[in-house]
Amino acid sequence: MSLEIISFSKVYLGMSLFFEKGILMKKIVIASLALVLAGCGPSEEELKKIEDAKKAEAAAMIKKKKMAEYRAAAANEISNYSFSPGVEPYYAAYIGFKIDPDTGDITVLVDFQTEKGVVAAFAGEKLVLTLRSVTVDFKDPEIPDIVSNAKQSFTIENENRVAVTDEVGGDFYVSVSEDVILSPDQRKFYKSKLGSINPLFDYISPELGTYTVTAEVIGIDTYREGKPFDFEYENFFPDTRGDPEPLEDPIIIKLI
Repeated sequence: MSLEIISFSKVYLGMSLFFEKGILMKKIVIASLALVLAGCGPSEEELKKIEDAKKAEAAAMIKKKKMAEYRAAAANEISNYSFSPGVEPYYAAYIGFKIDPDTGDITVLVDFQTEKGVVAAFAGEKLVLTLRSVTVDFKDPEIPDIVSNAKQSFTIENENRVAVTDEVGGDFYVSVSEDVILSPDQRKFYKSKLGSINPLFDYISPELGTYTVTAEVIGIDTYREGKPFDFEYENFFPDTRGDPEPLEDPIIIKLI
């Protein structure tokens, strides 16, 4: 008899606890619903912030995709041009690269040729390349490389047309002196190491093949009015006002 009473007591106790837990859960649910109904959930302002964040993320992804397309189109247009060392046009005083021993000015003269580039396809057209940096890399490890990180632009334009091949060519200058200042001792050092390709002139101008010149292109543009070319920034971002946004991943070109 005592065993039956004990067993019944255990069953009764377990059932009591079960019902108590059930009531507690119901109370928690009711309380939660009351809080939501009372406005304790996300406010309209918080919901707007979440929605704005989602829109900003989607817009950033679209912009990243369009910038990649712009870079690919710009790189394709630049690939239509070949570059080589330019010769000083009056006395052949230097070829390609020179340092003025008196002022320390550093200049790169580059020739270009193209058959398919926009300057060949459209008479009077000009192509403007914006550079993030220019590097003169000497093969001799004892000679320090010269690097200019000054933003600059140069223009490629149709200067002549060869009737047989329909090839357009010309030259342009690139300055490496915007943020590079050579001391008199440095000029003497470069002169002792590099010499001059033309001894009749005092320019420091090394032999071809002893150095290379590369540039980082972060923008491409033309002087065309109206509808932009396929490779121009405005073609991908038609609502742009002001200067185009520079490429984060520059296009590397070898000038010499």
